[in-house]
Amino acid sequence: MAGWKLKSCSSQLQCAHIISRKYGITRFDPRNCLALCWAHHRFCHEEPLLFTEWLEENRVDDLIYLRKRRMEVEKISYKELYEKLKL
Repeated sequence: MAGWKLKSCSSQLQCAHIISRKYGITRFDPRNCLALCWAHHRFCHEEPLLFTEWLEENRVDDLIYLRKRRMEVEKISYKELYEKLKL
């Protein structure tokens, strides 16, 4: 990655989610994010079976964690979220 762009295609990066953003509990979870160029991001949405196969080969621990986590219910304030995401 060079200057927030992929070296292979020089595209700007986008945040792609493994589990849909509609599940609030995993929406801001760093394990639910992938930095992808627009073409690869679009591919993930257009070819969900191939994307899932890739995840099972490359991010299986995150996939298992996220599948369980998305069904949990947790109230969190914006302040707590900010503190959790602060580097």
